[in-house]
Amino acid sequence: MANKNIRSLSSRKELDDNLFENIATLSKQNASKEEFQALAKRFLIDDSVVVGTSSFYDFTREENRNKKIHVCSGTACMVAKSQSNLYKNLKNHFKEDEIGHAACVGHCHSNSAFMYNDKTYSAHSKEELEFSLHLVSFRLRSTSSFRDDKINSNSSLECAEYVLSLYIKALLLWQ
Repeated sequence: MANKNIRSLSSRKELDDNLFENIATLSKQNASKEEFQALAKRFLIDDSVVVGTSSFYDFTREENRNKKIHVCSGTACMVAKSQSNLYKNLKNHFKEDEIGHAACVGHCHSNSAFMYNDKTYSAHSKEELEFSLHLVSFRLRSTSSFRDDKINSNSSLECAEYVLSLYIKALLLWQ
């Protein structure tokens, strides 16, 4: 029941301001009760829903905070039978003890879902996973390379080249 309620309530702000991502961020920061209440107010929901969710979902629990990435093991993803392939692909990029599981990451509409760096993604192939991980890496590098309100041009060029190479690979695979 909590999953259905949170999924529908989260859609109020759509995917650009995802409730799950906000809860995960606050959990990692060991946020106070007041901060969770402020989040609930921003999403126009009862604070008990947000506080309950923060202790219910696996990726927000204290014992999972050392995991770098969480693979969704929610009903929609499991029924799609996509998670074992995703997990196998993730092991090429992360140590096994860095990969956690979560009962749901709020990305039920697409399956093959995972949460990385407090954001939810979906990757149906090895190439999509590499693209998503590269974009996260690029975002992390580019936010640390701001100088005079400009992004380091080498990082932008590197990302554009990588995106183009993945696009070409995808076109070749689909032919």
